[in-house]
Amino acid sequence: MMHSVCQKILGFLRYYSTILIVLLPPLLFLPLPLLVDGDEALAGYLLILMIIYWCTEVLPLSITGLLPVVLMPLMGLASAKEVTYNYCENTTMLLVGGLIIAIGVEN
Repeated sequence: MMHSVCQKILGFLRYYSTILIVLLPPLLFLPLPLLVDGDEALAGYLLILMIIYWCTEVLPLSITGLLPVVLMPLMGLASAKEVTYNYCENTTMLLVGGLIIAIGVEN
């Protein structure tokens, strides 16, 4: 009886492991920026998420690498211009955005 329950739980975890790894860390580490004031806590939160996503590869590494471009302006840590300057010039980022839209239209 207990063995079949464990097998069902393990089967569930294997089947939904990618979804669980994407959704659980943001929720588990949310107390860090909520309980600790300051930009350091927000940056640490973002860093922890990126480390988990990078090590587990639940998201493609290219998407994980671009998370700061989206999340840092949303968190108020830096402007989009400051963040994208560290990646490349504006024209290159415009090209990347165009490629992303083209892939979306293709699909």
